[in-house]
Amino acid sequence: MTDCGFSSNNCNEDNTCPLHEKYATIREAILKLVLSETIRSLAKKNAQNFMIQSAF
Repeated sequence: MTDCGFSSNNCNEDNTCPLHEKYATIREAILKLVLSETIRSLAKKNAQNFMIQSAF
């Protein structure tokens, strides 16, 4: 989760690629999601959504 979003080996804070700033925001959001959710919590949400959809 720390690599460049543009696959540039030369991309860093001093030498940024065209996507550096935008991808940094996306990377941080994905990391926050991965750290805040578990397989169990995702399965529970999925089961709840399935039950809601099945009710209709």
